[in-house]
Amino acid sequence: MKKLPNIYKYNIERSVNNNKRVCHIKEKREVKKDSKTTLEELLASKEPFYDKRLIIETKDKLLETYIIAYNKNEIVTLNNETINIDDITNITFK
Repeated sequence: MKKLPNIYKYNIERSVNNNKRVCHIKEKREVKKDSKTTLEELLASKEPFYDKRLIIETKDKLLETYIIAYNKNEIVTLNNETINIDDITNITFK
């Protein structure tokens, strides 16, 4: 077998302590979604939206219900209430 040439290695004569003084941490930040964005993602998903229990917060009240139908401006809940999409302030999954 042929002897391969040696690899050049630079000799470091001083001590290296870089990592003891510097540390980089990547923070996980939660991005709060807009209620319209959450609603659009729910309605655009391939999974059926009518079997997901939601907590819908509007300007006037707080509802814990299911969505059974929707159009461009309104959603209809299981309680047969019609909610204007512009009135919704927050939507969360239960």
